[in-house]
Amino acid sequence: MEYINFIAKHTFEAIARRHHLSVEEVELRLQNNIQHGIHHSDEAIRNSWRQIPCQGKEPTPEELFDYLVDQHGGWNEGNALWISMELGEMVLEEDET
Repeated sequence: MEYINFIAKHTFEAIARRHHLSVEEVELRLQNNIQHGIHHSDEAIRNSWRQIPCQGKEPTPEELFDYLVDQHGGWNEGNALWISMELGEMVLEEDET
């Protein structure tokens, strides 16, 4: 888990550089997306977000990252691009709302 958290932080830093944001802003935007999904009016969307394993009531950005790594079949160079793109899109969604 510690290794994946290191990779998550590195990925968040790359997303921050790519979108001209701070790492804290990236993490805040990801957390906002998580909260939006967990409290969404559509039950199917809520249920899909609630499937993300977490220690508390809601997943953290790092737990979301871990979940995406698992969903993509583990961490490797090919999956790194897809995961970074998915997280980057979530970060940008906040600008559109």
